[in-house]
Amino acid sequence: MMILKIPMTEAVGIIRQKTGMPIAMKIVNDDTVNVGYEVTVKIPIVGKVTKTIGVDIIVDMVKDHDVFFHYSSGLPGADKIIDKLMDYIPHLKDNNAVEKLGNGNMTAHLKEIPQMKEALEKIEIASVAFGDDEITVGFKLLVEKL
Repeated sequence: MMILKIPMTEAVGIIRQKTGMPIAMKIVNDDTVNVGYEVTVKIPIVGKVTKTIGVDIIVDMVKDHDVFFHYSSGLPGADKIIDKLMDYIPHLKDNNAVEKLGNGNMTAHLKEIPQMKEALEKIEIASVAFGDDEITVGFKLLVEKL
């Protein structure tokens, strides 16, 4: 298996560029990353209050170019946060690249992402993990397709 390591700062930069949202990402453990952003609201008498709203994204498994994951927040509006993020990256929704399955479960169909189609004809993604301020993607070369 080969390994691709993506620095967390680079992943955050790409998401910020695509969404325009000032997000932050923090590794929780090997299969979980917290994605959050700061919201500032003005409350009469109190003034401005800033709160970071975060959602844990947990990778459950990778199979056949699909990444199965779920999100958890403890906040009642977690579904709305995910919907808003998906709205900011329309090609994910338009191509059915990310599918909401209910109860916080989702599937990313990587072959449906136009920028990944060609690469996935030559590699098979075996794992996604988080650690040491980086995202680690394990993959196998499909030798017969080279």
